[in-house]
Amino acid sequence: MSAFAAELVALVPWDDEQQGVPSRFIDHPMFSWGVPGQTRRVRAPVRLRLDRDGGLHLAADGSGIVHLAADGSSLGRTPLAERRGPLTDYACDADGDCAVLEEGGRLRGVDRGGGERWSVETAATKLLSTGDRLYLPAAEGLDELDARSGARLRTLSRRAGAGEPFLGGGRIVSRFFDDQRELRGIEALDPDGDAEELAGGEKHYAWLVHPFGADARSRLYVWRDAQVGRVGVDGAIEVLGAVEGIAVKDGAVYTSRPTAGGVVVTGPDGDATLAAPPEHRLISIDPGGRYHLMGGEAPDSGGELRTYGADGQLEATAPAPEDLAGIDCRVPGFRAWQVAPDGRIVIPVVTPEGVAVVGLDRRQAR
Repeated sequence: MSAFAAELVALVPWDDEQQGVPSRFIDHPMFSWGVPGQTRRVRAPVRLRLDRDGGLHLAADGSGIVHLAADGSSLGRTPLAERRGPLTDYACDADGDCAVLEEGGRLRGVDRGGGERWSVETAATKLLSTGDRLYLPAAEGLDELDARSGARLRTLSRRAGAGEPFLGGGRIVSRFFDDQRELRGIEALDPDGDAEELAGGEKHYAWLVHPFGADARSRLYVWRDAQVGRVGVDGAIEVLGAVEGIAVKDGAVYTSRPTAGGVVVTGPDGDATLAAPPEHRLISIDPGGRYHLMGGEAPDSGGELRTYGADGQLEATAPAPEDLAGIDCRVPGFRAWQVAPDGRIVIPVVTPEGVAVVGLDRRQAR
């Protein structure tokens, strides 16, 4: 498995009234709730959305949306008042105007200052935005709405068996499953034209299980056993890299990935191979350059913390601390990852200092 080239795009502080993200804590692992003493305090995940101009928009508990330019500089925050329920999904444009989908079925148009522009009822739980149009999955296909008024314009038909939709290159890209032919494929639907389709073969079947985004060339990005790949409508499969853990230290990004017999940590100075169980992931690097890896969470275990020296040698093993949030850099599940038009993968990583927006690019051969 090859590594990604990783960079820190922004570090947004916790709880800053002007530009910070509100912090919230949860217990992890969730399945240990019935076993006293095995859950650990961690920071809750933060959502990230990209607009079509490359801007970044972060939301935590629904109290507001933080706006960043493509280079990570702060553009302020939009308050979200008078919510009916928790945030289900949202999308913003480059001006900071947002469409907010709330649990309970309300979709609202909100301006940069937090004022409500319009409100409609919907059963959708996913929202796509091109800036001037919104698309919501519906029983009949996709409902298209005017982003300025919330008015429903039409319903687009989708292929039978189409799954979660993503926007890529002005098209709506979905993985589908054809149960008659027992194959997985890709549909790339042009809202104002025809649909292009890949009827995948045997080699596509295993890759087209966990999609999470699409790029400007309408290629679908997928997750498979810690690896990230992309599949085009032309049938091409490219394996881009692998990552399971991320840590940020002094503005530098380090990633980890499993390998035969251990874990490889990749940083600015190259790779370090640690003799750790491959299910362990990097969660932090301390000021002395020591690597901290976590793993082994299970219904009967709160997990194990391993510390490796800068030379890659194991120094200590211990149970995970009860307040894991104090040292943990936590990567959300791949479904929370975003894909920029140029193919860069952008991930909101919660750290003790704030939300690190990390960009992953395919590493070029040297």
